[in-house]
Amino acid sequence: MVDTPSQNGGSEHEDARQALRQRLRRARKSLSAQALQQAAAKLQPNVMAVLDSVQQTTPLNRVAGYLAFQGEIDVCPVMDALRVNGIETYVPMLNGETLQFALWSPNTPRTTNRFGIVEPSTPKTEWLDASAMDAVLAPLVAFDERKHRMGMGGGFYDKTFANRRRSSPPPWLIGVAHQLQQVPTVHSDWWDVPLDHIVTDEKSFT
Repeated sequence: MVDTPSQNGGSEHEDARQALRQRLRRARKSLSAQALQQAAAKLQPNVMAVLDSVQQTTPLNRVAGYLAFQGEIDVCPVMDALRVNGIETYVPMLNGETLQFALWSPNTPRTTNRFGIVEPSTPKTEWLDASAMDAVLAPLVAFDERKHRMGMGGGFYDKTFANRRRSSPPPWLIGVAHQLQQVPTVHSDWWDVPLDHIVTDEKSFT
């Protein structure tokens, strides 16, 4: 999943955010195909363990993932495991400045959106609102120990889940990333929606 670049800039704060975003995007995109495959395999049991803990309070019927792009850690192995357990899997679809979600499996007809990302060719009438998801696996560019997420700059996830700044889950928001994407601070803004968990190929932050 990709966000469009932010139009904000000029301040020292925003300059720091943009420099961090560019550095981590380069690091993520530089990973080899083998490294990406290994990271996805290591991530899968870590995410499943967190989802098992979530199910202690929230039954999981619908979980959203995404189709990895530009070095994002691949959650397809997680979605495969969820479907084996009878859980429906979804991926995000752009709907103006927010996201809705379309059912996804390897057999889903697909197309390519304006960012060059593969996505389902599902009619918009079949997309579901974010509130219909029980948990969402969110890609990111950088994260810190406070579970703040930095995305690509368009704010799609923050706008979609803005109500989570004031309410409890569901949907549970679970950031997923390569461990190399952890930083001391992402220089968060007031509109950033903190995550409930972050899971990497090495550990979990809960």
